Amino acid sequence: MPGRTRPVARRQSRAGRRPRQPIRRLGSNVRWCDLTNSQRAALVTLAGLEAVLTAAAAADLYRRPGDQVRGPKAAWWPVLFVQPVGPVAYLRFGRRTGPGEPQPQVPRPAAGPERG
Repeated sequence: MPGRTRPVARRQSRAGRRPRQPIRRLGSNVRWCDLTNSQRAALVTLAGLEAVLTAAAAADLYRRPGDQVRGPKAAWWPVLFVQPVGPVAYLRFGRRTGPGEPQPQVPRPAAGPERG
């Protein structure tokens, strides 16, 4: 019949699955809804870890006297907010033990009689 249009056939995916998403190029924005549940969980876990490390480093820098910090304390504050390496760099390289403080030692088991 002339003038009558046929319905457009929809593309069926294999085995009832969703059609594949196009491959994203570097620099393209990814929305939260595009992530899988495992990707979301990993992202939330890493963000929490960064927040805890930043808070611990900031609390340590605030409470630690200036003579126990390598370099000026004011220079370490901006470093703390360079994620994720800033807090780790401060906790690893920015602190020093004060004069007269013992170095942290690993407890060793007491030597006892050998059994054998």
